[in-house]
Amino acid sequence: LAGRLGWEVLAEAIARALTDLALAHRTALAARLRAALHESLADAVGDAAALGCWADILLGYRVRAVAPGGSGCAAAASLWPGGSVWSRILGFAVSVEALAGGLHAVSRGFLHLTQQPPCWQGHHVTLQESHLRGVTVRGDDGWGTAFRLLPALRDARTVRVAGFADAARRARILPALRKALTILCKRASLLECSFCDRHIGENVDLPTPRKLTAARRASQSRGGGILIGNGPLAATRSGERRFDIHIQALRPGERLDIGVTSLSPHDQFADRVSSSRTHRQVAFAEDLLSSWIIESSGLLVGSHAGLRIRDGRWNARQLISGDLVSLVITMAGELVLRVNGEHRASWRAQIPPCAVYPVVDLFEGSPRLQIVPMESG
Repeated sequence: LAGRLGWEVLAEAIARALTDLALAHRTALAARLRAALHESLADAVGDAAALGCWADILLGYRVRAVAPGGSGCAAAASLWPGGSVWSRILGFAVSVEALAGGLHAVSRGFLHLTQQPPCWQGHHVTLQESHLRGVTVRGDDGWGTAFRLLPALRDARTVRVAGFADAARRARILPALRKALTILCKRASLLECSFCDRHIGENVDLPTPRKLTAARRASQSRGGGILIGNGPLAATRSGERRFDIHIQALRPGERLDIGVTSLSPHDQFADRVSSSRTHRQVAFAEDLLSSWIIESSGLLVGSHAGLRIRDGRWNARQLISGDLVSLVITMAGELVLRVNGEHRASWRAQIPPCAVYPVVDLFEGSPRLQIVPMESG
């Protein structure tokens, strides 16, 4: 190999090493190659072109490897000397699609790594519906693959539960997950309600992994600023349901609407086509189904017939950066708004005692806010 340069030489040298070295050295080298390949694949998750290139490499090579004798096999042999060795190195990549979806556990070694607490230390973890599929719940105890991972999450900062297509199943799993985290992950905070990142206004970004902070991109047009919580409001010890919004940035005069809906984000947008086969436009919070929305002018609107109640004491355009806005649903179904703990306005909305999800409409401008995590009970 003296005097020869290029990736072909590297491939040939590694292939010869994996063939000729003693077993212990071959094993150590193979483990390092797996780790390097996994890191390269993981780095490509956010790059569609690179991910496509890896997909072509892995899929194409797998096809060549199982169909010897053709021109494809000859191409593979020239590209990867010692093809059978490289097939074992590359074969640990179970699914490029899984990588693109955020699942990086593609080898036994990496799976073992994910079960170690240092792997998750200081991180924000999101549990998707697919991660909790197959979980069995009896009372407030749960069993399943996701629950077996919890001891490894003991040093994580937060564990966020994403929105489910099956909201009832999410509600059944949460108490068991809450109990397990209390026992196994005392340092991790459970985020039961954050902003849904699948059903969101087109002009809104959720810039942090916890999906608690939302920012509207500056735009000349209004609308496209809808935010819905992915979990229902929990009741406080007094029986009230509430959520708090911390305003991080709001320019004078910018409009902000706030309210609740009794439909989960998935159910809200499950059928965007009406019976007349025309698309239901959802540009503003007041367009949501089964909703109670307080406009910036103090007018309570929504999808319920005759629901137009005004409290002139409320003017959201007077809010400023740093304000803490609390929306409260009393046990009588009344809507109350407080700012920095002070009562500002109320509406006899007659909201039934059903699950309701927080709604915020960043109507215009470029405001930035954060939904404050609430503890149940």
